[in-house]
Amino acid sequence: MNKVQSNDIPKWKIAIISTDYDLHDLRNIVADSLEKVKFDVIAFERPGYPVYPQIDSHDACLIALQNSDIVILIIDKRYGGLYLGNKEISITEMEYIKSCEQGKIVISCIREKAEQDRFNSFNFVNQLIKEKNMRNDEAREIFKPSYVESWHVLDFIEKVRKAPTNNFLISFKDPSDLCEILLKRLSGLSNFICHKIIEEQCKSVKSHKTAIFNLSLGDIISKGYFIEPKYKISSGDTNQGELAGIFDLSLDDKKIMILGGPGIGKTTLLIRSFLNHADKCLKDKSNRVPFYISLRGLGPNYHFNFDKYIEESSHQLLKKCGFPLFNANSIRPVFYIDGFDELVEQSSDENLKRAVRSKFFSFGFIVNSRTRFANERLQSLDFWSSIQTIIELIPWDRELSWNYIKQFFILRKNLVSYNAISSAYHSSEEMSDIFESPLLLTMLLWIIDESPDMILPLDIKDRISINDQFINLWIKRDLERISRKESIEVDIKRIRNAWQHAAWEVYKSRFSGDSIYKDQMIELLIGIDENLKEILQTSAFWDFFDIQNFDNNIRGMLHEQFMEYFLAQEIISSIRDNSCPFPQFLEYEIRWEINRIIIALWKRAKKEDVRKCLMNLWLCYEQKHDRPDKLSIAIRNHAIYYIGRIPDDMARDKLKLARGIEKDIFVKLSIAFGLIKLEDYEVENELYNDLRSSELWDQENRGYHLVYYGDWILKGNHPPYIDDGSKSWPKTLNSLLYHIKSEDMSHIALRRIELFTIRRFMESRNDLGPFTENDMKSIRDSLDHMIDKPTGFLDVVKKEYLELQKIVEDLTKQDIS
Repeated sequence: MNKVQSNDIPKWKIAIISTDYDLHDLRNIVADSLEKVKFDVIAFERPGYPVYPQIDSHDACLIALQNSDIVILIIDKRYGGLYLGNKEISITEMEYIKSCEQGKIVISCIREKAEQDRFNSFNFVNQLIKEKNMRNDEAREIFKPSYVESWHVLDFIEKVRKAPTNNFLISFKDPSDLCEILLKRLSGLSNFICHKIIEEQCKSVKSHKTAIFNLSLGDIISKGYFIEPKYKISSGDTNQGELAGIFDLSLDDKKIMILGGPGIGKTTLLIRSFLNHADKCLKDKSNRVPFYISLRGLGPNYHFNFDKYIEESSHQLLKKCGFPLFNANSIRPVFYIDGFDELVEQSSDENLKRAVRSKFFSFGFIVNSRTRFANERLQSLDFWSSIQTIIELIPWDRELSWNYIKQFFILRKNLVSYNAISSAYHSSEEMSDIFESPLLLTMLLWIIDESPDMILPLDIKDRISINDQFINLWIKRDLERISRKESIEVDIKRIRNAWQHAAWEVYKSRFSGDSIYKDQMIELLIGIDENLKEILQTSAFWDFFDIQNFDNNIRGMLHEQFMEYFLAQEIISSIRDNSCPFPQFLEYEIRWEINRIIIALWKRAKKEDVRKCLMNLWLCYEQKHDRPDKLSIAIRNHAIYYIGRIPDDMARDKLKLARGIEKDIFVKLSIAFGLIKLEDYEVENELYNDLRSSELWDQENRGYHLVYYGDWILKGNHPPYIDDGSKSWPKTLNSLLYHIKSEDMSHIALRRIELFTIRRFMESRNDLGPFTENDMKSIRDSLDHMIDKPTGFLDVVKKEYLELQKIVEDLTKQDIS
């Protein structure tokens, strides 16, 4: 594996330089003290000191300094032996000079008696020069130092005192005094260590790959491609001024959340804010230190412990063990946290509560998340109320999109393409989804900019088509760069398949919390296709992944949307071909965004391929249909979900067959909902009666909705989920109201059952919960505009509405009394 083992990471190394004969015991005491707190000590009298044959011992000492991180200079009464290469300077002073030249951290320690001797001697000599008009050398001949052996020692001390850097001296009385002060001084380097970490973090985030080929995220920000997004403040002080001012955490402990859809620029905005803060922190040497954290691939059990975070950052960025005397109390951290939705998606309720209640989130922070995940998981937690400002990024409008397009082509020196795209797309409403998303728009512009004939891709109409063309162009360009033109079409298909397999492995690892490393992925992919060996040796293949340099941990792809796209393709391919990861993926809750892509891809697929998917899903269902264990129930439920969404006339028949043989209520609910959405009103009537007559059906129906809409998250648990009447249901209510307002016939068919479900949530809790008077009005309005199809259905819906109205009135009176 590529994972870095803790015992492979070097400790912080401290070199001790001083004279030896008079300080032998002192050197040993200091060295023992440093080793006790886990520093590695470099001292010529210690075992393991590097020795170089055929090199003078003095030069060997200078070479050994190169391996140190910190140098401790101790000066007492002796100057020491002269360096053989320079008869006028001692080896100790030469070691000091070389340490400064190499940029080492130098801590100079002067015996108190020697420092006092320097003060007295320089004062007396200066007085002789002033009063007796003597030269400096004459005065020094008359006055001899009282403690140190010669003026060379005092001149050395003076040189250290007046050095432009590292001139904060330690004055000590005895060995124990020196060790105590020295350890405190080393602890004082905590702020410096943090600054070294954020310097490396800045380099790392600036190097992030983007959808503009050969341009890093740092290039996007520094070269003028970045466009300030439009936003609204949904909570907090709405008079905070410009976005840059709101995100300035260099002084205040603000708690900010950035929300928005996928590809809208949340990460770019977060990193830009982090870089601005880091630049100010490093310039001011501030102890208010910004830290960037990507939660991608860290798993649901991430510790959120600041001391551990610093230790891990030292491993990863500084290639060192944690600094032994790091003092977190001297640091005021500010966290810039990317991918908070990954934590929200993967964590159990308990883990999520533990994370957001940790001390980590008591400091200032900015986190970003997809809006849906934040709304589903965070609103019921205390953490949500602790957020002072919520920034919602708004999909780009035409004006902002065209400003970006023009700026893009000006920077690319390609106004020909700008004029062409302006003529072709300026009035097109069909492209509105692409123009609202900075990521998709950038992909489109990159495709145009890379086109050798300036041909506009007029066949791009939606997310699926733009992903296809972008990915194919990415692969084709890189294959041509490595001179593989002769088999380019074959290789494009091979690489896309490999990326599909990889997307599943990465997605699966996020549920388990296990890391997946580059060498593991290579072995896995070669096992699937031996012809990938040559391609897997190129940077072109791996540039599409988000890989941590320090341990080769694969945490995702170029953008999360690419991983979702490839995973959707992998799921469809595996169902069609009855190959891995089918049916294994049915054990997992697949993200809504991925299922949306799967449904869109099915609509484009060949009829025979769609039919194969249907038959293999049905076969999987049949094989599990009589098994009572919870995992089998979950697999059947997910299989039914996909069967109900396959665009094939036979899907209805399979749902009806399943309804006849299914025994578990939870799966029966899923089957019924699928058929009702296909406007089967006979099934609707039977389900309605079952829900009214059976307490168990009623409880499982409520549990089904709580889980499906995200009010009840139980990671790692399988159905059935039975509502006990204690859980809040705001997301379920919002989703049901959305359906009730819809004019889609599939939603209308479920209207009576959804009104019943809302009523039962209230009755089971004897409380209105999140339901309001405005919600009642919106339901009434929707019924006023509802068509009576089939004839008589409107009457039964209105009857259920009256029962809902009565319980709302009763509970309202109860609240007033």
